[in-house]
Amino acid sequence: MTDASQSPLVVVVSGGGPVGLTFSLNLVMMMGEHVKIIIYEGRWFVDEDSITRWQDEEQGKTRRDQVVTLQDHVIQQMPPYIQKGLFENYDERVWPTSRNIPIREVEDRLFALIEPFVQSGQIELVAEALQEQTERLIKGDFDMLIGADGSNSFVRRYCNIPMISEGVEYACGVAYQIPAHVPPSEEPLHQALNCVLTVAQTRYLVNSSSSRRGYLNIRLIQDEYEELRGRLQEFQHRNESLDLLDVNKCPNSSLVWTIVRQGLEFFKISPKYVFRVLPIEINVRHASIVVRELRFEIQEDKDEKASSVQKAGGRKQYKTA
Repeated sequence: MTDASQSPLVVVVSGGGPVGLTFSLNLVMMMGEHVKIIIYEGRWFVDEDSITRWQDEEQGKTRRDQVVTLQDHVIQQMPPYIQKGLFENYDERVWPTSRNIPIREVEDRLFALIEPFVQSGQIELVAEALQEQTERLIKGDFDMLIGADGSNSFVRRYCNIPMISEGVEYACGVAYQIPAHVPPSEEPLHQALNCVLTVAQTRYLVNSSSSRRGYLNIRLIQDEYEELRGRLQEFQHRNESLDLLDVNKCPNSSLVWTIVRQGLEFFKISPKYVFRVLPIEINVRHASIVVRELRFEIQEDKDEKASSVQKAGGRKQYKTA
């Protein structure tokens, strides 16, 4: 363990999404120069100007389209710096005690908020996924390892933290974006009506930003999910784009396309504004423990190896993290 009186606490964060960035911002604002944070994220890249950015379509990657609902009691625990930066000019309330914001906007805004701490050297961004062969892990050159790397967490596997499954749920995500200027018949429903329609049944759920950009989530059973995967794979094999208006490619005889169209019609969303449909498999599970102590052998440097004085009777020395 690093002596906090002599050098900063070294914290390695696996995952630079909203959780990893929020954690890092909160920690660096609490501890200041007493902490050094290194964030690893495989979805970043370093451009020709040596600036770390999110990979997107230009790099052959797809950014997330979902709109998330952030609860007030969670937001209010964040420092004012984060609250202001996260919701400046984007303060949309759909429910009384929460706010809606696209997750891509959350990622970009948190990334901008963290930049001053990157410039000061308190936070280091590494545009690669943390893995077992990462030098810092091999050497144990850290005091804390934080897993903020999603459901298929490397940190959880690395620390041998088992997961307990409660079952599997299936869904379909339909991403859409309605332009600002459309015919009156294609104007989206008011957010209040979207809420009423969402809570009135258990098949469809809309989470949107300003009613124009959002996600229609559709609950599926396993057979429907498998059919959806098969239908989407057909588009991939033919290298064709999805077009819900084309009944030849998305026939009405298909149960899953009928379910999708009914959901869009329920919320008055024209199929022509849909740009992505994704199958979603949710393994509902939880971790049995959330903390694990790691033990590393202390490696001697060259000067120590050259010394004739043996430490601790020649025995190996270890540290914990």
